[in-house]
Amino acid sequence: MILLSRRVFRAGLLGLTGFFIVQSLGAQSWQSEQFIQSVRREAPIYSLNFWALGLRSVSRIKFNEDGVDQYRPLRNIMYLNDNLSDGGGRLKELAKIHPNYLATLAHESFHSYLQNYVRKAPALRIQNRWMLTRPKQLYRELSDEKAAIALEEGYASLIGMLVQSHVSILRMLNSSGRQEEKCESAVSLSRKLWSVNESQQVFGYYSRDGIGEYWTDRFKNLWSSITGKESGLPEDGTYPVNVALETLDRQWVYREIFQNRFQDSFEESFKEVLKDLPCMKSSEDLL
Repeated sequence: MILLSRRVFRAGLLGLTGFFIVQSLGAQSWQSEQFIQSVRREAPIYSLNFWALGLRSVSRIKFNEDGVDQYRPLRNIMYLNDNLSDGGGRLKELAKIHPNYLATLAHESFHSYLQNYVRKAPALRIQNRWMLTRPKQLYRELSDEKAAIALEEGYASLIGMLVQSHVSILRMLNSSGRQEEKCESAVSLSRKLWSVNESQQVFGYYSRDGIGEYWTDRFKNLWSSITGKESGLPEDGTYPVNVALETLDRQWVYREIFQNRFQDSFEESFKEVLKDLPCMKSSEDLL
């Protein structure tokens, strides 16, 4: 989740006449380097540009115990659950992080990558153009501002979901799959679990952060406290859109974010581990 709306962020940048447009990137990259290097050693398939660049470009990672995970673009700080910390202010190594927390890390890293690279680097102008034009194609009923936020959050949610699923399956294949007596059942279950992603609907969401919306919601909360009736407002202040991401969006994420290492195809997404499993070495179905 990104805390600050782009409207507020852009207004701040314009007010400062561009002085802070280019932020000091990687000031605290020592906090993420242990994780990034462990990915390269243990599971190179996750050595992805968006993840490494997104983490290295934040000014600071702040760990907290309240479970709030946010990337805040104005200060370029990433707030993460304390379960991701090694206790010394650094991210844990890959093998020590639960898939659910890796999903969160990927989600917030995408926000940072988008803010610090896609919107600034000429080499990524094609990705930037997509993120500027796709929102209104998908969310025709939303304003430009809310459509852009909804798409970014939808993509971040999809990325987190795919990372959580892939890591869980890969770990199962590397464990049970390498035991000859469990190999076939592990592969069969893994294939079914990965296929769920293809049918899973993913929705974006946005915040009501306009001035009029802010005071309307404040009044609703006040009236709720006086009358004791439910305000009908979400506790976290976010509003999901009722339009799911399409196949086109999923394919863009596979190509541009996961660099074609993830696909709808189970065999393509796990080909490196499958070729070494005892029950798959002679399989004619592989590739």
